[in-house]
Order: sequence, then C-alpha cells, then structure tokens
Amino acid sequence: MRVTNTMMANSYLGDLQRLQERILSQQRQAASGHRILTPSDDPVGTLSAMRLQSTLDHHVQYQENISAARSRLEMSDAAMGDLGGLYVQMKALILEQADDSMDSEARTAAASSVSAALDQILSLANKKVEGRALFAGRKTDATPFVSQG
Repeated sequence: MRVTNTMMANSYLGDLQRLQERILSQQRQAASGHRILTPSDDPVGTLSAMRLQSTLDHHVQYQENISAARSRLEMSDAAMGDLGGLYVQMKALILEQADDSMDSEARTAAASSVSAALDQILSLANKKVEGRALFAGRKTDATPFVSQG
C-alpha cells in the first residue's frame, strides 16, 4: 500500500483534532473544578459520586429531622413547664378557696382566675409548631382540644 501525502496530512489533522479535544476537555475540567463533567467521562467515578451525593442528601435530611424533632421537644417541654406552673397556681387557689372564710367577691375573683387558667391550658394544649399541632398525636393538622363550655 502506498502512503500518500494526503493520507499523512489527514492522519496528522486527525491527531491534532484529538489533541485539541483533550486540551478543551482539560480546560473545562480546570475551569469547573470538577474531574467528571459528563457521565461518559468516567462511568465508575460517576456512580461513586452519585452514591456519595445520595449519602450526603440522606445525612442532610437526618440533620433536618433531628432539628425539627429537637424544636418540637423543646416546645413540648416549655408547654409542659407552663402547664406545671398553672397547676401549682390553681392548686394553691383552690386550697385557699376551700376555707369558709372567703366571701363571694373573693370566690368570684378566684372563679375568673380559674377560667383564665383554663383558657391558658387550652391554648397550651393546642399549641402549634410550624403549623402542626404539638399535642395532637398523628392528626397534627386538626385542633386537638376544644372547649366544651
């Protein structure tokens, strides 16, 4: 087979084009800071990167879940502390009213205090965190407690 000048020129041109493509690919990698620009660059590396990204996404979701649970727990703890304080106040008020020496005005004032405390208890029991009822069990979109009068 005879090698002509045209064949040699075409061969050199093909080699030159491949080198330019490799240089362009290297420049893109350098500019982006990523070794893999398309999945075809490194299929095994792409799979590893996808697995790592999935693991990272799971960890981020776990952190968000932990943060949300911690927030709900802190709000529950605060609400339970407030309920405990109301309980102590109401117990003292009720024990004070058990004595026969109280007049009707004092009893009326105590009754309004108990009514206000019941409203506070209902408000605490229906407390919402991020639009979800704190003490509603599974049905967090509904108001868990209503006043019966």
